[in-house]
Amino acid sequence: MSKIRDEKVKGNKESDRELLDLVLDNIQDPWTLRRLGQTCKRYHQVTKPRIQQYVHISVDSRGHVDRLIRVIEPHLSIAQRKQLLRDGQHKGQQNRFPLGVDEDEIPSCASRVRQLTFGILPQRRSHLYLAHRYLEEAFKNMQNAEIVDVGSLTPSMGHHIASMKNLKALNMFLDHESLGRMYPLGDITNLQHLRVVSHTVGEALAHDNVVLSILFNSASTLRSLSLETNPWQLGNFLLGWEQMASEADWTDQGRVYLSSLKSLSLIGLRFNQSLIDSLENIIDFMSLDDLTIGRVATGALRLFPFLRRLAAEADTATSLRKLSLVMSGESALQHLGDLGADMEFQAKIQFIASFDTLTSLELKEQNPYPVTIADGALLFDALWRTIITHQNLESLSINSMEDTGRNAIPRLSAATVTTLINNLPKLRNFEFAPAEGEMEEIGLALSRGNALVSILCCPQPNRPHAFPRGPDSGFIIVTEILKGFLSRDFGSPEGKFVWEDYYNLRRISLKHRLWDVASAFGEPRKGNKKAKMLTCEGDKKRQVMYQEVPSFLGETIATNGPGSEWLRMVNKDLGSFLQ
Repeated sequence: MSKIRDEKVKGNKESDRELLDLVLDNIQDPWTLRRLGQTCKRYHQVTKPRIQQYVHISVDSRGHVDRLIRVIEPHLSIAQRKQLLRDGQHKGQQNRFPLGVDEDEIPSCASRVRQLTFGILPQRRSHLYLAHRYLEEAFKNMQNAEIVDVGSLTPSMGHHIASMKNLKALNMFLDHESLGRMYPLGDITNLQHLRVVSHTVGEALAHDNVVLSILFNSASTLRSLSLETNPWQLGNFLLGWEQMASEADWTDQGRVYLSSLKSLSLIGLRFNQSLIDSLENIIDFMSLDDLTIGRVATGALRLFPFLRRLAAEADTATSLRKLSLVMSGESALQHLGDLGADMEFQAKIQFIASFDTLTSLELKEQNPYPVTIADGALLFDALWRTIITHQNLESLSINSMEDTGRNAIPRLSAATVTTLINNLPKLRNFEFAPAEGEMEEIGLALSRGNALVSILCCPQPNRPHAFPRGPDSGFIIVTEILKGFLSRDFGSPEGKFVWEDYYNLRRISLKHRLWDVASAFGEPRKGNKKAKMLTCEGDKKRQVMYQEVPSFLGETIATNGPGSEWLRMVNKDLGSFLQ
């Protein structure tokens, strides 16, 4: 009996461990793992190896150099630490070491690192040198890294990154000094995700043909490509692709292009005809799932007609599901005045209208059209008509800038909201700038969106409720929307009215403030305000509660590190290396 009982206990422990591993496999945030590991010794033991897979360093001051040293030293051998002491001394360095151990032995935690990110480094030369030296030694040991996100480069770091056999994703921020140090990266092969950000002047993307070489060496594996430059970037960084293909003698493969590419983001580029021809040669735009076109330095009137032509001439339906465009015009068209803005805006509308497969559409910096355009409203009527052709849309974001004395932004009327909601039955997330004089009617129109889960409104900044100034600020728009939902005519409910039985709406946001919506809330969590009740004036049975959650005013979206959009996308696509 004792033996059977022991076997049952052992089996239960194994089942518990498997269940815990299953839960931990779905936690991809290192900070969440760290907090879990602090709750008890058992969780500390099981989370520690997982936490060691992440190394994130953000350095922009002397104090942060101290932290960099503390984070990296556990991954270095004693011999490496002693050498770094000779290279330079700084607060936080360990200068006492155990005797009788192998000084060249590399700690096992270094081989566990799978995700390595570090931010922009300090500008003070002495700090920068020592920070780079620590990173160079760390890169030697972290050769199993799969995701690398770097804010600065040295030739040594470049060589070690290029030698990482398991490298799947690389994000680079290139400054003037990094340009001359990036040449070793041209040896990288079989990359799945690449992002390059360079705000330098000249031909950074074409420097030493590094970006071109990475793309060519990863032609069959690259799944996402993101390029961001400033408007002064020159040249066609893809020149030389055909020569590489001929020298590689890949005649058995026919056309050499980025055959696995599913996500493409281009921001700040100058689209001359040479670049557009090269892009057409190596990218099958109609097989992309996700396309982002940010600000266009020049060439918008070349790019969007080109994309429209590809969609029109495609033998099969486009695979594009997610599209993000910056709608404000390029500065190069300013000499055309109102005509230039009109022409570019129409080119973008015509591209969106050339297919109907989108599930997510984001229109950033919704064009603040000059008030001198007599038919400005007509331009946006055409946009709304185009949007509703994508009847599978689940997310629609019309992100507007502020009104100015010279320009106006399109504020959606109740009639326009009604048209969008009635023709987009699958819409779950909706961001727009409302015509605030019609909020009651807009609320009623939104209530017809049976699939709506979240609504984000962009209020007019000159209105008193636009930003949190008073205790009741922001409630006007929220309550008007909820009143519209409560007053919707769907007959008298039998028994108690329960919000969740009729609506999926769970959140309303006003740029920098947000409210959760539900029929009831439990005890408010720390930092949350007390929930309030709203009752329908015509039917007292209909009630809903809304609760403001802690403000995210002042939060910024990280461009590198654990919170970055790029890193979340990469982890999702790779299925997370923890799984």
